[in-house]
Amino acid sequence: MSENEPLHILRIIARLNVGGPARHVILLTEKFREKGWISDLAVGEVGKDEASMEDMAFARNIHPIKIDVLGREIHPVQDLLLLWKLFWLLRRLKPDIVHTHTAKAGGAGRAAAFLYRRLHWKGLWSPLPLQVYHTFHGHVLRGYFSPLKEWIFLQIERLLAKVSTNLITLSPSLREELAHLGVAPREKISIVPLGIELEPYLACKEGVSGESSFREELGVDSDTPLVGIIGRLVPIKDHSIFFRGAVSLIKEIRNEKASMAHFVIVGGGELLESLEAEARESGIEDRCHFVGWRSDLPLIYESLNLVALTSRNEGTPLSLIEAMAAACPIVATSVGGVPDMVGWNDSGSEMSGDGFGKLSVGALVRPGDQKGLSQAMKYLLEDENRAIEMGRAGRNRVRERYSINRLANDLEALYLKDRELIMGKYSTF
Repeated sequence: MSENEPLHILRIIARLNVGGPARHVILLTEKFREKGWISDLAVGEVGKDEASMEDMAFARNIHPIKIDVLGREIHPVQDLLLLWKLFWLLRRLKPDIVHTHTAKAGGAGRAAAFLYRRLHWKGLWSPLPLQVYHTFHGHVLRGYFSPLKEWIFLQIERLLAKVSTNLITLSPSLREELAHLGVAPREKISIVPLGIELEPYLACKEGVSGESSFREELGVDSDTPLVGIIGRLVPIKDHSIFFRGAVSLIKEIRNEKASMAHFVIVGGGELLESLEAEARESGIEDRCHFVGWRSDLPLIYESLNLVALTSRNEGTPLSLIEAMAAACPIVATSVGGVPDMVGWNDSGSEMSGDGFGKLSVGALVRPGDQKGLSQAMKYLLEDENRAIEMGRAGRNRVRERYSINRLANDLEALYLKDRELIMGKYSTF
């Protein structure tokens, strides 16, 4: 390739289901095209019980390359076919950079990149200068599978790290966790925080929009506190703790305003029916509003008094970035990259006797702590002026840190720095 030709990057993700990683790769594919790169995206099929973000890609004139056998589940025979298809895709496209996202795509994509790098006429002693990256938006090495499966996946990740030019995490805490697990040395793990299109959320006014059309849709008046949780209805998100915290807030905590709260569940997934049943059995069905996946999230955030996140494991949750950009206070579990994201590791704060830590942007609780969650929600709901100050602090925190332009610029700088090193080593290519 000549120096004047644009660099070619291929991103690979398991599927464009609704969530942070899918939005991440769509926006980056678009941004790198705007920079003059050849920027392609390869994806698998969205599951039957999942909502798709393919329309978002099409709206940006991105038509993903479909790999029909690239999905979420592991199938030994099918995955060999997947490896073969990805290898031949690389042979056809001849990218300069392969960047994988999510666990399944990260495994198959990097294995295919290793084969492509080596299986050519000089490959045994002079591999192609292909750059290979994988972004850990979170990881599946804890909290998802049995100890045996987690051990097996850890060994696989250690092997894949050896064929990667660089690993990328979204926060310092996630890098430390991966290094502690022995996935790779710290110096091979770069921190590149998430970035999204913040403008629709930054346009939300400070404070709660009590007369919004969303509240009218729910049949909730302007004085009723609304607590939202946004995300997939899957086990790792631990919505059950959210419901138990809601029950405690309504029935046990003596606070006139907080005990009036209603709860908005935005999203869909495999646990929808069981969570609806849990709300009924808990006696708070009339306070819980399951609204499914929505495209009008800025309107929803503007109508909420606070946003909760109760996950047992996370990378950098998109819902918290959106909520803070929309000037909405947050309460979140202290997992993965969340403490870095909300400023906990810089605050010097400690968990109180009530089970939560106070932040300038909201509150942090331990995963699985029902009491801490309910007390944190009470704290955030009882003082409207304090909530407005927290929302303003959250907006100021994310405005520069999590923009899509900053993300694209950071990644471009990393790619070009590594390319200079690689091309110096393989100067014959």
